[in-house]
Order: sequence, then structure tokens, then C-alpha cells
Amino acid sequence: MKKPERKPRTRRVVTRSGAAPRGYHPSLKSHAQVPCESSLERDALQRFELDPGILAFRAHQSEVTVVGSDGTFTTYPDFEITTSDGETKIVEVKPEGRLQNADVASRLEATRRHYAAQGIEYLVLTERELRNDGVDQQINELIEFRKPGEQARLLAMPEVTAALRPPLPVNLEELAEALGSWRTVKGLIANDILAVDIGNPLEPTQPVRLH
Repeated sequence: MKKPERKPRTRRVVTRSGAAPRGYHPSLKSHAQVPCESSLERDALQRFELDPGILAFRAHQSEVTVVGSDGTFTTYPDFEITTSDGETKIVEVKPEGRLQNADVASRLEATRRHYAAQGIEYLVLTERELRNDGVDQQINELIEFRKPGEQARLLAMPEVTAALRPPLPVNLEELAEALGSWRTVKGLIANDILAVDIGNPLEPTQPVRLH
């Protein structure tokens, strides 16, 4: 008699029970509540949400078996993202200090090779990538402007319609002057109307590009 196929195990989602932000990130982009288990994971999800190069993302959570230098082990990658060019990438979020542990570093490298053999990129994000570039506070501010129905509301504003009519303003400063508000510019960025490189600080001279 054929044994039933074993389903991949999934990790338990940690809810808001400790001091660190733990729970769910409401994603308009993915049309889902995406679980996060630390403030660092929350920062990663906020970047995914605002990055125009990422179409969708979700918690990975399925158990993956990897062959490492010291034998086989199981791991639970954090997130799976789909980029604008159709690629799927697996993302692990780790405090940078954890990478100094030789066993952790060895397992992460083995996991990277595991996915590379399948043609999938495996990324490890730490504070270095998520916070040391100085734009994490900017992302925290922008995410507050991202709300259900806000895109439609903004696009229905006569001043927005007029300002985004070709030819477009040359840069964000000119757009803010036309709208009479930097807050509206931030709302347009946060709600997928304007496309910016979210990994750089918002400069007044940054060119205006529609999403």
C-alpha cells in the first residue's frame, strides 16, 4: 500500500505577544496580511510594499530540506518575492550579528547553493541592507500614506490630474509646487502613482516618473 505523501511542515506565526513588533503587515500589493516576526522583518516588508521592482510577496513558511557540509538540515525561509521581470526570489531576514556565527553562515551558504541549483536567487537581508542606507525612516513615513482606496482618491483630485498631464513636471520639487503640497507627492509615491528608487533618499531634484 502506497504511503500518503507527507505535506511540508509550516512554522507557527508569532503574533503580537512580546516587546518587538510581531504580527501581520497589511499589504495592498499582495492583497494579503503578511506575517512578520520581528521589527527587522517588518522593515523588509515595508520595502517590498513600496519597491516598484517588486510585484508581490508572501511569507514562505514551508519547510525546505538542504544538504550542507555537515549533513542534511531543514530551514524555513522567510519570504518569497516576485519581481517586475517575473523572477521569483527567496529572502531570509537575519540580524547581522547572527551571520558572525560560523554554523549560521554555513547553513545560509548551503541554502543559497540549494536555490541556485534551481535557478532561484536566495537573498539574505540584514540591518546593513535595511537600515544602514538611511532611508528606513523615510519608508516608515511613506507607508503611513498607503491606504485602501487612497490611490483612487488621489487620482480623482483635479490638481493631481492637472499636474500629471503631459508634459510632466521635471522633478519632484516642481511637482510639489504645482500641487502646493509635499504630502500629496508622498501620497502619490506611496500609492503606486509615482515610481521612485525607494533605496535612495527623496531628493527635490529626483525626476518625476509615473508608475
